[in-house]
Amino acid sequence: MRHHAVLPDLHTFPFLLQSINTPHPGRQLHAQIFLLGLANDPFVQTSLINMYSSRGTLTFARQVFDEITQPDLPSWNAIIHANAKAGMIHIARKLFDQMPHRNVISWSCMIHGYASCGEYKAALSLFRSLQTLEGSKVQPNELCADVMAWSAMITAFAMHGLSEECLELFARMVNDGVRPNAVTFVGVLCACVHGGLVSEGNEYFKKRMKEYGVSPTIQHYGCIVDLYSRAGRIEDAWSVVKSMPVEPDVMIWGALLSGLGCMGTLKLVR
Repeated sequence: MRHHAVLPDLHTFPFLLQSINTPHPGRQLHAQIFLLGLANDPFVQTSLINMYSSRGTLTFARQVFDEITQPDLPSWNAIIHANAKAGMIHIARKLFDQMPHRNVISWSCMIHGYASCGEYKAALSLFRSLQTLEGSKVQPNELCADVMAWSAMITAFAMHGLSEECLELFARMVNDGVRPNAVTFVGVLCACVHGGLVSEGNEYFKKRMKEYGVSPTIQHYGCIVDLYSRAGRIEDAWSVVKSMPVEPDVMIWGALLSGLGCMGTLKLVR
């Protein structure tokens, strides 16, 4: 393009920035953006934030954001996502609290970020805050379109031992028209494990996953084996292990052997 004397414009750089694999070429493009007077374009600014954060240079991403006079919603979401993904969840929360307006992406980034960091209480608190909003800063019903936020919350409920609440949330998710995915069902099955809900777990694993076209992964198999083993249903657990299309991992063997040990079936353990 430059060889033919065609100057890149504000539509060119975002695509170029997405293709960068290392920080150095990205900084070169950043310099070109300044030289061409495109540094104040919101689309370009957000692309720069995403480029730097995806390459692990969060400091440069924050510098770009701080130089924006009036950040738009995509820029806010980009820097919040960057910090949450890097584990800087408390910085992400400070930025989140400073936002003049939020959308479902803003809330999803924070909820998922808290859940990913193991801060389930904070994730639950934020989710409940969203449920009480009346649309002053975000439309709560927008959450219905985002399976990531729902799955993050289902996982948070499950890991926090709120099994019944987790299954209620799943039911609400489905009723609101959100299609659950593989991650959602891992959370649901974990809830069944922690709550000792064998019949419910069996229902989700054998029927509901098939209903939504979700193929079981090693994580799903691990959950159901753990569920059966804890309930003393060793034959059912062993049947699942034998039917798996993949090799059992150490977690599955551990769950099965733990169940066998608790039942005192030492001969079968050997």
